Amino acid sequence: MIQADDLVFLAGPRTIVNKSLIHFRVPGRKLSKVMILGANAMGRELARDLQGTGVRVKLIDRNEEKCRLASDQLRGVLVLHGEGTDGSLLENEGVADMDGFVSVSQDDETNTMACLLASHHGARKTVCLVNRPDYVPLLPLLGVDSAISPRLSTSAFIARFVKRGAVISSESLGYSGSEILQLRVVDGCPWLGKPLSKLNFPDKAVIGAVLKQGRVLTPRGGTVLEVGDEVVVFALSDGVTAVEDFFAGGQR
Repeated sequence: MIQADDLVFLAGPRTIVNKSLIHFRVPGRKLSKVMILGANAMGRELARDLQGTGVRVKLIDRNEEKCRLASDQLRGVLVLHGEGTDGSLLENEGVADMDGFVSVSQDDETNTMACLLASHHGARKTVCLVNRPDYVPLLPLLGVDSAISPRLSTSAFIARFVKRGAVISSESLGYSGSEILQLRVVDGCPWLGKPLSKLNFPDKAVIGAVLKQGRVLTPRGGTVLEVGDEVVVFALSDGVTAVEDFFAGGQR
C-alpha cells in the first residue's frame, strides 16, 4: 500500500511513465527557474548545463572574485554577490518563484541553512550538497528535499566499473537503502528459456523493465529472458549480491 511521503520509483517506457505521473499528482510543467548558491566550479557547471536547456538561472556567492569569474563565463546567467543564508536576499530575489534551489558551496552548514531558508521562503524544491556522507539521510528529515554527497557519487561511479558479471551499471537510490541495477543477460545462466514466473528470483529484488531488441517491455510472468536482453532491477542493498550472482552466468 502506497502512503503519503513514500518514495516511489517507476520503470518503463518514457511515455507510459509520464502518463503514470498523474496518479501521483506530479506537476508536469517544465523546469524554468533555478537559483544556485555557490559560484565554484560545480555551481558554474550546473548553471551552464541548466541554461543550456532553457532554464533561467540565478547564481549567488559571497566571494566577489568568484562572482566576477562566473559573470564572465556565463552570459545570460544573473550572478549575485551576497550571502546565500541571508533570508532577505533570497526573498528579494524571488526564491518563492523558483522551481528549484540548489546549494553547492564548500560549507555543509551554509548549504543546509540556505536550503532551509529557501524552503521557508517558498522554493518548490531544495537540493543540498554535503561533503559528509553521514549527513545525507538526515537532511530530508529536516525539510531538505534532496541531499547529495560528492563522496557517495564518486563511490557509485567507481562501483559501476568494478562490478563483475553482467552488471552494466548501478546506482544507489539516495537514502532509501536500495539500488537500481542495469544488467545484461549472458550465456551460461541456468534459467535461460524459462518464463519469469518459473524463476527463483532473489526475494529482495524485483525486475522493473526489460529491454529486448531495442524495445522496453514491462515484465510479465510469461516473459522469457534471452541472451543479450537487458533488465532493470530494483534491489535492497543487502540483496544486490544475490542479483549479481543470479545474472552472472559463467562469469564468476
